[in-house]
Amino acid sequence: MKNYYSILNLGFYKKCLFSLMLSTFLSTSICYGQYNNIWYFGNQSGLDFSSFPPKTISSNFPGYRHAHATVCNKMGEVLFYTDGNAIYQGNGQVMDNGNNLMCNNDFRDSSATSILIKQSVSDTNIYYFFYEEFTINKALVHYYAIINMGLNNNAGKVIDKNINIPLKLNQIPAFYGKINMVSNVPSKSYWLLLAGSDSLWAFKFDSAGLDTANPIKSSLKNTFASAPQGGSVQNYRNGAGNFAVSKSGRFLVVCSPLRGASILYPFDTSYLYEFNAKTGKIIKYTSLNDVFAYNYWVNSQQSLMPFKPYNVLFSANDSFLYASFFCACDAQDNFKVRRYCYANSFNELSRLVQVDLYALGTDSAARVINNRNEGFKTGGCDLGPGMALGPDGKLYLSGGRDVIYDSKQQPAGYKNHYISYLEFPDKKYPACNLKCWAIKAQGEPWFAMPTTTYIPERMRFGYYNNACKDSVSVYNKSDSLYKTFKWVYNNGKDTVQGDTVKLPVLKSGYLRFTMLAYSAYGFKRSMADSIPVLKRPHAKINLTDTAGCQWLAFTFKDSTLTDTAQQIKQGNQYVLASKWLWRFGDGDSDTLQNTKHTYTKSGIFPVQLIYSNGFCTDSITVQNKVNILAAPKPGFTCDSFACIPAQVKITDKSIGLVSKYSYTTSSGLSDSVASPILTFKNVGTYAIYQTLTSSTGCVTKDSASLKISQGFGTNLNLQMYMASVLNGDTAVAITWQSKPYTIKYLIEKKDQQNKIILTQTLNDTFYIDKPIDASKQNFSYRVKAIDTCGMASLWSSPHQPVLLHVVNQQNENAILNWSAYLGFNNALYDARYASDVSKPFLTLGSTINTTYADVNFIENDWLKKCYYINARQANLLESRSNTVCVPYKSNTFFPSAFTPNNDGLNDEFKPKTLGLTNYLLQVYNKYGMLIFESRSPAIGWNGNYHNEAVPADVYFYILDYTNETGESIAVKGNITLIR
Repeated sequence: MKNYYSILNLGFYKKCLFSLMLSTFLSTSICYGQYNNIWYFGNQSGLDFSSFPPKTISSNFPGYRHAHATVCNKMGEVLFYTDGNAIYQGNGQVMDNGNNLMCNNDFRDSSATSILIKQSVSDTNIYYFFYEEFTINKALVHYYAIINMGLNNNAGKVIDKNINIPLKLNQIPAFYGKINMVSNVPSKSYWLLLAGSDSLWAFKFDSAGLDTANPIKSSLKNTFASAPQGGSVQNYRNGAGNFAVSKSGRFLVVCSPLRGASILYPFDTSYLYEFNAKTGKIIKYTSLNDVFAYNYWVNSQQSLMPFKPYNVLFSANDSFLYASFFCACDAQDNFKVRRYCYANSFNELSRLVQVDLYALGTDSAARVINNRNEGFKTGGCDLGPGMALGPDGKLYLSGGRDVIYDSKQQPAGYKNHYISYLEFPDKKYPACNLKCWAIKAQGEPWFAMPTTTYIPERMRFGYYNNACKDSVSVYNKSDSLYKTFKWVYNNGKDTVQGDTVKLPVLKSGYLRFTMLAYSAYGFKRSMADSIPVLKRPHAKINLTDTAGCQWLAFTFKDSTLTDTAQQIKQGNQYVLASKWLWRFGDGDSDTLQNTKHTYTKSGIFPVQLIYSNGFCTDSITVQNKVNILAAPKPGFTCDSFACIPAQVKITDKSIGLVSKYSYTTSSGLSDSVASPILTFKNVGTYAIYQTLTSSTGCVTKDSASLKISQGFGTNLNLQMYMASVLNGDTAVAITWQSKPYTIKYLIEKKDQQNKIILTQTLNDTFYIDKPIDASKQNFSYRVKAIDTCGMASLWSSPHQPVLLHVVNQQNENAILNWSAYLGFNNALYDARYASDVSKPFLTLGSTINTTYADVNFIENDWLKKCYYINARQANLLESRSNTVCVPYKSNTFFPSAFTPNNDGLNDEFKPKTLGLTNYLLQVYNKYGMLIFESRSPAIGWNGNYHNEAVPADVYFYILDYTNETGESIAVKGNITLIR
């Protein structure tokens, strides 16, 4: 099902309703009481509503046409009536100038709203009669006539007729047309509405008459630019169906089932429109196809096809929409189809459906009323498509016929026509109560029911919406025709009489009632309606006790009676907007629903509860119910932390007279003096409870928590393990001993001048001091522990890493000097070396001294030599010093000759070098040609050029390199090659 709430806005009626009722205002509801006490309609049928049930009377109208309307005076006597062709006086004679109206009879056979009568706004003697003609060239033309009932001794005269209503912008297409009228609230004017196949035209009708110069156009969804496939336009009676307007004038339903060629086409032609009575335009619409989609009939080919409603009508209070369905066919096939329907599926000949407008968009919106299983006539309750609301508030339905059977017991025709009615059309099915075939008609009212849009007198009521009270005042505002009034409520159980009455509000939502109005001549009119109401909450306090004690919490519970609460949006969720305000009589308050309050004074206190459900507020005050007895205010102080063995002093801080003290602990200790001393011997967390008893019998209590911990005592020595320089000389790692019951450690750092430059609190036994430059100075470190009792250990002995210095003595040897490691007893030092800090270090030697000579300083093919000192103790604790890299001083040596004869002696020309970088050796012959080049001191010249031996001769060389200080050097010389 589609969601229709976007059109009706009924899904949010509670929110709008309750917001509306937050203030007291005057509201009015109107029901139009019609002077239609007599009905004349098609096939010589009629009804007289002077009594109930109404009496059947005969009319002089032949045929099934819907173009029938009757106007009565205040006494229920017929003033005039019409069948669309002529206007008749009450005595049955054609009114003066009342014939030759330009109406098309055939068209009005199907259109349920092809005529309309409206009394003038300014002159009660003047009536307007609107009608339409389906012309030969398939154009739909609208006319009106003007009737003056004050002429001819009040017999009336048509003073003008066949007045064309021009549609200058775009003439209504011929496929169907319908007429209705809506009150232009709040002005005293109306809208004459003309519905075409795709447009709605609104003409203003007021004290000046009909304004045809300024029509207002709205689009309709019923668009039929051509006939359905397989048929011709002239064969389609598309004017069929009804044009219904809600009593409020807010909603319109245009219904037009296409039919022809003995089948009913399943087009979606039923729509609910929302109409703006101020502007005369349609503002919203939705299809009603879904709520009618389950209805079917059987055609002459014995196939199932969906069919659409022929007639629609709103209930008096606009809560329900009624739709009638019937089996349609051409004349030549009529009996054949109906005979088949009677024999096989009698209930499919007609359907009456109730649509709950408040339930649109749900599966429960539509209910079939005349189902064969309801137990009416055999095969179901046969209804015609005609519907009209009677002056007694009931909904009358045409149709219902007895079947005539032939000698073979086959249906052969009909006899005895009936009229059915809904007893309570403003009630939801099945409470609407269909009275099937209740009235035997004098004619054959199959299609026909009169057009009853004539509204000379109004039945109205107003009400004071006294929001958040227990009753609503309703009062009569009807026109002067109605003299006495009754109000029926509480599902018909209770009745009250008078112009102004009070109706009780039993629950929030809608207060439904029926208003009965009586004229001085016995004319009765009823209307059922509903008023949005909000039942006020009734605040109530639930006290489990009436006596309490000072300083003890007193419990208050909310027992408020309420049947609704507003919802407000918080984030992405809706929450209840209920609020509570407690006033405890001592100046304090609270906003919880159920709460506890502690009184600091004794006495009897009044308590008030104010409750709001988001719409209404109610309050209640209880007097002499809350009696608070005097009691001491409990309280004591004690240490919250101690170390075993601990003697804890408790100091009483209570206020007021105490007749008895009691102290207990969770460990089993107890005492009864005001300020005792309790001894705790074990580690743990304990609760201490104070219990005070007063002379009034009140007992007050207080409590505190005490933590007993184990410390490591005083004079504890803490051992530091070592302080070691990390790779890169940018940090120092310090480790020390872990001690139980320690909560933190303090580390202290001093420079070489014994100045403290760092104090750090740690929870671990490892610390890295960075960034530092350990190659320039070393620092000393010491640490102490703080136990769980706050006691500190002694400082550990300080530790200071080794600081190394190295001197290169002209590439002969290197002298290593370092500072002694502070913190190790009888430390042993390992001197270690490598060609680079990224290479593995080897042990050069070990000593207990702080100096060492590297006599094998020079290493072949090295550019430098790197050293560090590893200090260690007998317990294998180790500490590394800073790292020092010493570059070699550069040096070269060139031979004067070489003999490349492969004897293993002097076969290459390769100078000896030390400490060189950017090495480049080049050899030239005596002609200046480059015959050899090397960029590595390890690669020498073997006396060849392009793998060929060069002759013995003198050759020249150039050596370019960079020394240890970064200086570029070039050395030139010659070399003799001997073969």
